[in-house]
Amino acid sequence: MKNHKLLLCLSIFIFSIYSCSEEEIPEIQEEIEEVQEPTIVDKSENRHQMGSWGSQILTDTKYRSLLIEIGYVEGFKPKDEALEKLKEFLEGRINKPDGINYILHSVPSSNKAPFDREDWESIEDEYRENYNSEEELAIWIYFADGGKDDGNGGVANALGTAYKNTSMIIYSKELNDWYSDKNISIGLAEANIMGHEFGHLFGLVDEGISPVSDHTDPETTGHCITENCLMASGKNYSYNQQDMFLLDDYCIEDLRSIGGK
Repeated sequence: MKNHKLLLCLSIFIFSIYSCSEEEIPEIQEEIEEVQEPTIVDKSENRHQMGSWGSQILTDTKYRSLLIEIGYVEGFKPKDEALEKLKEFLEGRINKPDGINYILHSVPSSNKAPFDREDWESIEDEYRENYNSEEELAIWIYFADGGKDDGNGGVANALGTAYKNTSMIIYSKELNDWYSDKNISIGLAEANIMGHEFGHLFGLVDEGISPVSDHTDPETTGHCITENCLMASGKNYSYNQQDMFLLDDYCIEDLRSIGGK
C-alpha cells in the first residue's frame, strides 16, 4: 500500500515538473522573412534629347498632369515667388487638366562645382526620385551651389542649362551673385531662368520645334532675336522689370504649332 502511494506521489510530482517546464519553455517559431524584390523604375522616357518632347510637355494627349521635382542644396532653395510665377507662366502655355504640382527636397552638396554635363547627370541619377508615370510627366530641376564649367576649369557665363527632355540645372549661386545688384528680386530672376529653360525643353528656338517664322538669333543658337522675349539670350535682357519676361508672338506661334496654348 505504501509502495502504491509512493508511486502515485512520485508520478504526480514528475507530471507537475513536466507541466511547469512546458509552460515556461516558449514555443520557438521559425520566422521566414519575405524577400522584397527591388522596385524597378523606368527612366527611359526621361532620357530623350533636349527639345524632342515639346509636344508631350505642352499637350494632354498622353500626360494629363505635370510634376516638377526640385532638388536644392541647402541655402539655395527657390523662392516662393519663383514657384508661383513659373506655375502661372506654365498654366498659360501648356495643357495639363489635372494640374501642375511641385515636390521640393534638399540634397547634399556634391562639391563638384563648377559643373559639367557628367556632374549634373550623375547628381540627377543619385537624387532624382520622380519619373514619368502613366498620365503624369515629371520634370527634374537641380538648384546648384555653383556655376557651369567653361571647359577650362573656370565658370561660364550661364545661369541655367536644360538637358535631356525633362531636366535642367539652375546655377543658383551664380544667379544670386549676378542679380544681387540688379533692380529685380531673386525670386523673379529664378522664375525667368526656369521659364527660359522650360522654353528649351519645349523645343524653342529651332531646337525641336521648326519655327513658323524665322526669329532665331544668328549669334546665339536656340534663342530668339526679339529683345526682352523670354527666349532671348541674356545679352538682350533689360533688368528693370517687375514681372516675368513674356514669350514674343513668334515663340507663342511656334508653341501653338505643336499643341501649346
